[in-house]
Amino acid sequence: MKIPIGFTCGIAVGAGVLWGVSAIDQSEGSRLDTAHRDLPSISFEMDAPFADEAELVQFAQQHEAKSREEMISDALAKMRVEALECRPVSLPEGVPDFPFEVSFFEPKSDYHWPALNEPDIQAQLDAEKDNWVILNFWATWCAPCIHELPDMNNASGPLAEIGGSLIALNVNPMRKDTPDSVKAFLTEKGIDRLINATVSAADIHNAMAAGGMKLPGSFSYPLNIVYAPGGMPYGYFQNLPMPLENSPVWNSNELLGFFAELVARHPT
Repeated sequence: MKIPIGFTCGIAVGAGVLWGVSAIDQSEGSRLDTAHRDLPSISFEMDAPFADEAELVQFAQQHEAKSREEMISDALAKMRVEALECRPVSLPEGVPDFPFEVSFFEPKSDYHWPALNEPDIQAQLDAEKDNWVILNFWATWCAPCIHELPDMNNASGPLAEIGGSLIALNVNPMRKDTPDSVKAFLTEKGIDRLINATVSAADIHNAMAAGGMKLPGSFSYPLNIVYAPGGMPYGYFQNLPMPLENSPVWNSNELLGFFAELVARHPT
């Protein structure tokens, strides 16, 4: 049995949207905090309905709640628009549909091969560029990301045998993951075969831009971008089912078979 993760065309109804709204809220919250600090100096200058400071605080809190509701509404509206723009990849003849009833979409126009300032990480990515590459965006706050890591670890070898590289690219917008902390985290989880690259705090914006993401904004993890040899974006997928114990998804015959046929049948 496999439990599907609920995604809508690459924007998650869950952690991704909550983080995106939270990122927007930070600037709005700062403005409101400033307004709250100013309350004692302006409350006596207001008209009679707001002469009481407690009423003014309540008014500010209602305004803040309304603003957050509006931002959530705007984020959902953006998701609906993006959903209409998604188109399935036109696969070569003989390549089966992407498995698990998951959509494999054409890359968005702003997807590109990562261009990072950190030379060692960039070299690590570029070393795989001549292969078919699946670039998995993840962070340690993303529960589905963590849950699928062991399955990805098991799939990395079989994918390499068919000419594919599976790279777990740790990109944490909150800048709490570091190369050392991620290395310790993966060691603790027994992740020892998966290609891992951890983006430095200074390169967060550059890494996110490769997947069409920016801060502030709404986004979701895990995001998987497939690149054809040469680093050309080919497609992306997000809503893989979550593997249960002894129930592979990444390391399944279905997913490995799909990529084997894609590599074999795609024109060079």
